[in-house]
Amino acid sequence: MNQTHVIFSQNFATRFLDIYPSLTTKEDSIIVGGIAGDSTAKVMDFHIAIQKTRFMELTGSSDIAEKIWSDLKISSHKRILETLVTNFIRKERVFHDCVFFKASETELYIYLRHSSKVITQQPQAFSPLFHESFDILHEIIQGGYAITSKESSKPVIATWHMADCVSFVAFNVLRKIGIVAHIDTCADVPDFFEKLTKNIQPVKDECLEFDYVLIGGTINPYNHKEHIKLIAEKANNLHLKFNFIKDNSELLPPNVLAKDSGWCVSMRLNRSVALDTRQNSLNEALKSYEPDLNIHSSLHRRTGTIYESYQFENKREKEKVLTLSYSGLN
Repeated sequence: MNQTHVIFSQNFATRFLDIYPSLTTKEDSIIVGGIAGDSTAKVMDFHIAIQKTRFMELTGSSDIAEKIWSDLKISSHKRILETLVTNFIRKERVFHDCVFFKASETELYIYLRHSSKVITQQPQAFSPLFHESFDILHEIIQGGYAITSKESSKPVIATWHMADCVSFVAFNVLRKIGIVAHIDTCADVPDFFEKLTKNIQPVKDECLEFDYVLIGGTINPYNHKEHIKLIAEKANNLHLKFNFIKDNSELLPPNVLAKDSGWCVSMRLNRSVALDTRQNSLNEALKSYEPDLNIHSSLHRRTGTIYESYQFENKREKEKVLTLSYSGLN
């Protein structure tokens, strides 16, 4: 990004303060983290939508503003805008962090967080936060997988804390069936796909096609994701087919991963995901998931010692197989 773009970005960050008054009215703000009356919620986020016309008004309409708007999906533009806006809002002591999300060609979502108390595990390709009742969500742990559908009492599957682990997230749009697996490096991947062929029974002469993404694997030196893609391709048959869409992650060095304590940083660590099978596409079904908000999450039972952690890892090394923890298929 050249100097002109930096100046433009700083101008937007400064004028962004103009929208603060709108956050006090119910019509212009939505609380997405701390739901009123919910004592289990531990954060309060504001979600606001800025139309393109308002964006231009705040920046001063120009060719550069048009280019920035068009390129907001490019990480370098998003990061410098988020950083500058964050600096300004921290000076005002109103919010702690912000995250931009280009919702459409005409609308920009901005999420504002009040504090940095919650350590998040959000994916890099930022999706709207899942903030409905956690009673309809099933969380899987390392070494597990789950299958569900729109008709299930738990149509949402989630998992978290992928570092060298990889999350396999698949969705069949026609029958609204979703699969999420938390695949660690010792997992028997061929066995997992063999189980899927038994867990999912298509009707006669039907071929169920699943689009899937891979999330995580951010510090794994071994290309685990390529192995998963290869096995998924081999698993394709007359009744089941898996179509790889994209890799929703990037390799991160350990020193970057260690910074997983601030919202804007951890937003990009690709370490959590929720899949909502009630949606109409895989892209819409992918949600961000914060286990800290879910009182039933395994996160809140992590009271073990380092020794117990080693015991778990050793157990996984011996077991290797992935375990089905929930099936919401009729």
